[in-house]
Amino acid sequence: MFSGIQARLLLILGLAALAITLASAMALMALLETRAGVATVMERELPASNAALVLARVGERLEDRAPALLAAKDAEARQRQTALINRDLRSLASETERLRDLHPAGSDGVADIARLAPELAANLRDLALALEQQAALGVALQDQRERLLALRERVQQTLGPSILLVSDVVGRDTDVDPGLFRRAARAQGPLLDAERLAGSAFSDLLLGAESPSLDQVRVFRGSFERTRGQLADLLPRIPSGLRPELAQAIADLEVQLQADGVFRLREQEIATIEGAESLVTASRGIAAALKTRVDALVHSASETIARAADAMGDTLLTNTLIFVAVSIAVVLLATLISYRFLVRDISLNLRAVAHAMQRLAGGERDARVPAMDRRDEIGDLARVFNVFKDNAFRMETVEGQLRQAQKMELVGQLTGGIAHDFNNILAAILGNLTYLEPKAGGDPMLRERWQRAMGATDRAVRQVERLLAFSRRQRLAPEVVDINALVGGMLDLLEVSVAEGTELSALLAPDLPRVRVDPGQLENALMNLVINARDALDGGGRISVTTAAAGDDAVEVAVEDTGRGIPADVLERVCEPFFTTKAPGKGSGLGLSMVYGFARQSGGEMRIESRIGEGTTVRIRLPVAEPSATVSEHIADPVRDANPPQGNGECLLAVDDDSEVLATTADQLRGLGYRVLTAGDGATALELLQQEPAIRLLYTDVAMPAPWDGVSLAREARSRRPELAILFTSGETREIRDPSAALLRKPVGREHLAQAVRQALDDE
Repeated sequence: MFSGIQARLLLILGLAALAITLASAMALMALLETRAGVATVMERELPASNAALVLARVGERLEDRAPALLAAKDAEARQRQTALINRDLRSLASETERLRDLHPAGSDGVADIARLAPELAANLRDLALALEQQAALGVALQDQRERLLALRERVQQTLGPSILLVSDVVGRDTDVDPGLFRRAARAQGPLLDAERLAGSAFSDLLLGAESPSLDQVRVFRGSFERTRGQLADLLPRIPSGLRPELAQAIADLEVQLQADGVFRLREQEIATIEGAESLVTASRGIAAALKTRVDALVHSASETIARAADAMGDTLLTNTLIFVAVSIAVVLLATLISYRFLVRDISLNLRAVAHAMQRLAGGERDARVPAMDRRDEIGDLARVFNVFKDNAFRMETVEGQLRQAQKMELVGQLTGGIAHDFNNILAAILGNLTYLEPKAGGDPMLRERWQRAMGATDRAVRQVERLLAFSRRQRLAPEVVDINALVGGMLDLLEVSVAEGTELSALLAPDLPRVRVDPGQLENALMNLVINARDALDGGGRISVTTAAAGDDAVEVAVEDTGRGIPADVLERVCEPFFTTKAPGKGSGLGLSMVYGFARQSGGEMRIESRIGEGTTVRIRLPVAEPSATVSEHIADPVRDANPPQGNGECLLAVDDDSEVLATTADQLRGLGYRVLTAGDGATALELLQQEPAIRLLYTDVAMPAPWDGVSLAREARSRRPELAILFTSGETREIRDPSAALLRKPVGREHLAQAVRQALDDE
């Protein structure tokens, strides 16, 4: 029943948990004894302390609210402060009521708080009313100031012109009527006195309205009364024409001595401000007293809570010690039982498994994993480790394959770059040989040498094609192909290729899905594989060509031989370009590399399996074709014509960053009857297009330095000259996203170039 490690461990843990549960129950019973005291603290003292703290915060805010209300500059600010005060007063009242509920029997602190809180509220409300009254008085006082300023302006308008006229008459010595002079002289003094007294009266009124104290207001009032009396006494001496206006002004000044005059309004305003300041002082005192009572209440509640906490802490400490002692005893007992019946057995078996792991890490593949026959977790671990060992060996194999694939990828990139550069060299050689062909016709020796050079050039072109195939840059013409039909159609040709004594057989799986592949290149790949298999048989043996489905998305074609096999160190290198185990002159070393590149470029893969003395199998896996797949490349096919079409003096622009290729291309085009301009880069080509409107065709290399590669140059040229014909050339097979422009693969023959240029010009 308890054979597994987990079951035995659960049993031990269950017993330990039972013992700890009993100890916990004892501790819980003791803790329940302190629950009543803690409940009292939680239900009364903590809420009371919290309410007192809230009261303290509200009191501090209210203590600051009064000066803020007093310092408010306008009605909006006073309303805002009043709203804040009312909110705090409501909070003060609610917390005070809460304290009364928590302490129904009452205490000195709670009673004092209940008494001081309404006093503070009443003071603050009185302060708000006083400030409202002050604001109203300020408005009335401002109205009186404005009336006084208007009255002063009126008096100045009344006296000013008359004084100027009288002064003008008195100031002239001649040409003045004596009677007029005497009247002006008599009026000059009273008018000047009236102007002086009126200015003094208005100054007393305005200064009195701004006086900071009641004493100063009374001083300015007395001065005003004297000045007004003097002004009234002066009235009979004023010219009769001005007397009614001045009398009305004196009457208007008389009003300022009444209850709604500036002096009385200012006295009321000062009294209101002093009352408000007294209320602020009183509010601060009440708030300070309230804070003192609240602090005392908080201190009392804190002491009560501290006593309850001490009691609870003592109880917790006692019961914790009991619980820890019981737990330690249970843990020690569980440890002894676990070691006796569980840990020692696990340790011995784990040590054996670890030793097996160490042997495996040291490279002993035959290391045996112990305890695999156990029916517990140790046995599961041993069996899992055995699976891990097998997977590790498989992973080692996969990693080797991955390293080989990465190496082949790097070699492919290097090979593709070399092939591209070599294509440029071949383009220059082939172009010059084509140019020399007519001159070599009359001299048999020169003609023979020319033919040898052309033959060598053709072989070099084929070698470059193989390099491009390996680097997955060859030009493909993929079609939807029935692979069984293709292999069946090649059997006669393959039988001719094998030596006598060699048996060639084919095993084709029925109903295979079609694949999308270049049929010509696939035939070439199969031919290469069969020839390699033939060479490995040394004149006798069996070669089998088979097809089969590789899952739902791929089809596999394999070539198997019963030859001598390939050593492991050689197998890693057989796909490298120019690597061969054949005798010198028997092979180029590009056959398998071409097949490898073709398979990868077609979206598939190539795998080689070989055993020494048993033979080799090469498998090409190709993806199943999609029904909607179409050919995406737009590449002109070479055309041979003994009489290539000639030009009629049309102007062409040739662009290539390789000066030798550019010069050869220009010579070829000129030999075909065209006028040719050349440019070594895109910027120069655009300048020539701008300067020479007669250019009808742009013939440009695709791979040129940025920013003007061939595609970018063609796009810019077409935007400037929409009618311009475009023709691309390249040593690589790149997809050109311009269906209206053909791509000529370097090296370009004279006939091929002539027909492509003629066709591009005719389609313009």
